[in-house]
Amino acid sequence: MMRITLLIFVSCYFYNIGFGQLENHQKLFFNAKDVNGIQKFFDWSKTSKQNNATEKAYVGMATAMYAELCGGVQQKLTQFTRGKELLNASIESEPNNAELRFLRFSMQCETPWFLNFNSDIEKDANVILKALTDKKIVADSAFWKKALAYMKNTGELSDSQMAILKKYL
Repeated sequence: MMRITLLIFVSCYFYNIGFGQLENHQKLFFNAKDVNGIQKFFDWSKTSKQNNATEKAYVGMATAMYAELCGGVQQKLTQFTRGKELLNASIESEPNNAELRFLRFSMQCETPWFLNFNSDIEKDANVILKALTDKKIVADSAFWKKALAYMKNTGELSDSQMAILKKYL
């Protein structure tokens, strides 16, 4: 009886913490839509231990997004480049991690064309869509609902990619 109770408790705990809702860094990412949101995300990144590729990727995102709040072109470029490098290093260590690929996909979609950071949009979308079709990610989880809706609205997906995506929306 004790074993069953413990199993139920652990299952519920991991569902609520890891799968049923957004993690703190995911919330901060999705809420980084204005100066205040970007600042909160960046403040979190300064305290992150970067224990794994996912956390390192979110620190990279926060660092790159913070460039918008920096003064001067050189400081903005330096900040953006630092974040981009952290994100790319995370993806190099876990190339099939769909969440990391989504972060880069979104960064590339929002980056001004003159920064020339858009060469992996199609590749990142393909990794995400493959993970969806292979059921390696749960399309109706809180994170992926937001991520897939974002992808749909970017205008960056090919017709064939959009057809696959629509199956999961």
